[in-house]
Amino acid sequence: MYSFQKKTIGLIFIGLTSFIFSSFQGSPPNDNLCNPINIPEFTTVIGDYTNASVEDDEITPSCFLVDVQRSLWFSYVSPSASDTDIIVTSLDNSDTPQVAIYEAPEDCTDFDSLVEVACSVGVGPDGTTIIYASNFTMEETYYIQVDYGGSSNDGTFEIYLESNFSTQGFDDLQISLYPNPTSDILYIEAADNIDEVLIYNLLGQEVYKKKHTQNEVAIPTTNLDSAKYFVKLQIGGKTYVEGFIKY
Repeated sequence: MYSFQKKTIGLIFIGLTSFIFSSFQGSPPNDNLCNPINIPEFTTVIGDYTNASVEDDEITPSCFLVDVQRSLWFSYVSPSASDTDIIVTSLDNSDTPQVAIYEAPEDCTDFDSLVEVACSVGVGPDGTTIIYASNFTMEETYYIQVDYGGSSNDGTFEIYLESNFSTQGFDDLQISLYPNPTSDILYIEAADNIDEVLIYNLLGQEVYKKKHTQNEVAIPTTNLDSAKYFVKLQIGGKTYVEGFIKY
């Protein structure tokens, strides 16, 4: 149990979830690796490393330029049919975040329970670090360590998951989505019955949701603005995601 006091500065709505953007007196709640903040799919999270510290047994990842000193922890579930870029950008300073990704073959208990699978520092514009997380296990939980060990300043950062969707998973599973781009109707066909269709915009906002019981559905798109969207299918207890463009 972590004890802290929180002073609320404001309420920010980003993606699918609302987050309290706060400054902490004492360590932030996700200062502990096994108490991470989960990042939902299609969502951006604001992190505040004010008063962040380092745990007694915290190790320095392989690519970090300086020892860990001010780490915060996040987690995410690797989405279906995609690779994911983890993008961390400093908001109120130009310090460069150090970022590492871990998997936990068993339950997360301490650093001995984690295995480093990716690491990056300063890949991207000034104040930004990008990790290209490819070939991760779908539906597996991964842990993200963001550290500002080289910074003497307090500050905030934005962490965003950008999925690079591929049609390979759809092709293998005999799922068709057409026409793409589309103007008025998006057709979806699958070998098995489609249980549910959800559509999200690039802000992570849900713009369509409907349950189905057949393997062919027609989704009206005339009320959608011209932009890129993601369609999320639930089929037989599994999730598949693909991007499409409305023009």
